[in-house]
Amino acid sequence: MNTLLALCAFVLSLAGVDLGAGTFVHQLREGGAEILHSRAVVQAGVGHFECVRSASGRCHYTVYPRGCEPSAECGEHPLRRFALDSGDSRQVTGLAHVRLCVGPDDPAPQRTCKPPRALAQR
Repeated sequence: MNTLLALCAFVLSLAGVDLGAGTFVHQLREGGAEILHSRAVVQAGVGHFECVRSASGRCHYTVYPRGCEPSAECGEHPLRRFALDSGDSRQVTGLAHVRLCVGPDDPAPQRTCKPPRALAQR
């Protein structure tokens, strides 16, 4: 099934259709010590999330639509929220054009999520 989705995404990309692919790397440091390292790749609507390391033992993920800021109304209703143990990974389908927020603790409220503290790449 993933091969079929990847093939469809490739054909659509040749036609100039943007499916919202992106690579996200988050590395948070405090006082010179790494407190979080996470990698995520979203391609053809499928996201692969990996919690490489977290000082708390878990990476907490919040997935927003790309144009949404956490302080906006849509920030109160993210597309997905989940946590992974350090060293674990997870695949999530149904994602495209997203913005990712990752932290070592479960942020409540979501307004505490500040992308500039992380290295996020599209």
